[in-house]
Amino acid sequence: MHIGFLNPQGNFDSANSHITKHADFGGQLVYVKQVAIAIAQMGHQVDILTRQIIDPEWPEFAEVIDTYPGIDNIRIIRLPAGPKEFLPKELLWPHLVADWIPNILKFYQQQGGLPDAMTAHYGDGGLCGVLIEKETGVPFTFTAHSLGAQKIDQLEATPENLTEIDEQFNFRYRILAERLSMNRSAINITSTRQERFEQYSHRVYRGAVDVNNDNRFAMIPPGADLSIFGAKARSENEEATEEFIQERLVRDIAEARRDLPVILASSRLEPKKNILGLVQAFAMSPTLQERANLMFFWKNWATFTLEVIKRY
Repeated sequence: MHIGFLNPQGNFDSANSHITKHADFGGQLVYVKQVAIAIAQMGHQVDILTRQIIDPEWPEFAEVIDTYPGIDNIRIIRLPAGPKEFLPKELLWPHLVADWIPNILKFYQQQGGLPDAMTAHYGDGGLCGVLIEKETGVPFTFTAHSLGAQKIDQLEATPENLTEIDEQFNFRYRILAERLSMNRSAINITSTRQERFEQYSHRVYRGAVDVNNDNRFAMIPPGADLSIFGAKARSENEEATEEFIQERLVRDIAEARRDLPVILASSRLEPKKNILGLVQAFAMSPTLQERANLMFFWKNWATFTLEVIKRY
């Protein structure tokens, strides 16, 4: 079987370049890469379709076709969409319809035929899946990763500030794309029951898809890469990291608590990551405080401190 992964946010290369350095990159793209590789290792032909970027600051994303060394049956295919330079995902919408989809169809026409199926990721990939399916009949699955309605709620949108928020995030395109994607997809793939029954039933998606129809949903919990997160996993700077942590424990934690297990949080400092909620939950739970310490890893602690001050 030949499967195309539709993910126009262009951060796929063999070295995982810049994977934590931009809000458009990170977990979603790691997920796509690992699922694509797993399917390729089952013997299927897999193409990760993404946007070509020709930009001195992003040289890794210029070649049209790339591979993952040592892994058969998988290609990274980068096709133009709008200007050559990098663009944030919020600015890609018009270029996907005008450029990227026609370039995908042209590419496969030259290759001798389209994939048997597509799997579309995020709202922008979903929109492309809808339009390719309409043009060619090739079915697609939709994996939202996150839905715009929840982000609107987290940003505490009101009639007064919605226009300003929309100017930054282009929710008017994203919500429509998500509604079309969940409506036209063969299957909607979610990670949890909560995502399916609560997030997809948000009022802005009402009527787009029946969350109670088991034929329209598949729940596939994401796994963990034990080579990174396993008990025996080691990093190149393991000893220096452990020394740094031990120094901070001695400095900040009472001696009686230093051997307790750790609740570890490591993410971008964004409201949707709900770091403040984790702090509140830990602060309000004597049981958690008795059993574990709470530890955060990120680059800019000052940013988080200012956010706490602003909220409280």
